[in-house]
Amino acid sequence: MEIPWLDKIRVEMKAKNLDLLAVIPGPNMQYLTGLEFHLMERPIVLLISLTNNPLMIIPQLEENRANKLQGFEIFTYDDFKDPKEIFSIISRIHKNCAIGVERRRIRFLELDLLESTNISKSVTDVDGLLSSLRVQKTKTEIDCIRHAVKIAETALEKTLSNVSAGITEEEIASELTIQLMREGSGHELPFFPIVSSGPNAADPHAFPTNKILEPGEVLLIDWGASSQAFFSDITRVFHVPGKEVNEKLMEAFNTVRAANKIGRDFAKPGVKAEDIDRKVRKVITDSGFGDFFIHRTGHGLGVEVHEPPYINKGDETIMKEGMVFTIEPGIYLPDLGGIRIEDDVLITKNGSESLTTLSRGLCPLN
Repeated sequence: MEIPWLDKIRVEMKAKNLDLLAVIPGPNMQYLTGLEFHLMERPIVLLISLTNNPLMIIPQLEENRANKLQGFEIFTYDDFKDPKEIFSIISRIHKNCAIGVERRRIRFLELDLLESTNISKSVTDVDGLLSSLRVQKTKTEIDCIRHAVKIAETALEKTLSNVSAGITEEEIASELTIQLMREGSGHELPFFPIVSSGPNAADPHAFPTNKILEPGEVLLIDWGASSQAFFSDITRVFHVPGKEVNEKLMEAFNTVRAANKIGRDFAKPGVKAEDIDRKVRKVITDSGFGDFFIHRTGHGLGVEVHEPPYINKGDETIMKEGMVFTIEPGIYLPDLGGIRIEDDVLITKNGSESLTTLSRGLCPLN
């Protein structure tokens, strides 16, 4: 059976003078094989060769699933032998190779096995090569992201129906997680929901605490869902009723909402990722909040919740039809709170489409 991505990878491998690519459990392995494996103490490695069939090194307990792969050679080991033995056997086929590895993922465990058995003579980072396979989504992949957005939005709406002053951040995050599962999110969420209120929301990646929501505070929720291994990633902010929102926070909110719209409107084929960031950042800087926008404007979205392209200064990626990424400007004011509005955006033939549909207003809770 023909493996759809193999020829493209081999072209890139030749250009980089690589003999093998080594991929371990994670988004790339799932994308290439359609199978999920745990990253654990038992090494699992996919080796992609310039000339031979791809091969999988797996523990015996995973063999039944691996046997579903057509066009792959499967090498197994059991719990009673050192996995180094199977790597030594493979070294008879592949020896002293220049190997491409996932710099952000591969561990000393796999590197040591490849090097100590003389499979590897040198390693090179190929994160960019692998992510380039995924950067333009197919219609099927886009449909999965759409569904992940729908799951996330429905789950939040059901969660918010029971949220009011007096509830804790942890309680909201827990209920949202339950609702995401009930709505059909896959077993792996992109991340545990960020639920932060009042001053806690000034931390962009705050963890939920036992802090109680107080009247007049801003509540920030950043969450997502999965569908067939593809993710959504959304952020909205809400007003806890009973007291007016701080005037400075209200000004920050209006600025972020305007910046978000500029980013979504400006995104289209032919535009550079860094130019989208520049447009968004100018709105915030011109409003006097530039020092409080402390992260990039967005990031690619797919089988990883953060993947290329990165909507940031220095990323010269040219937007093309099928790319999906976030637009998520934010302003974070110490001791007051934070504002972030995040949408999932698809580049279309002539422009862009926001896959996210929830109101971007500072809506009051019940």
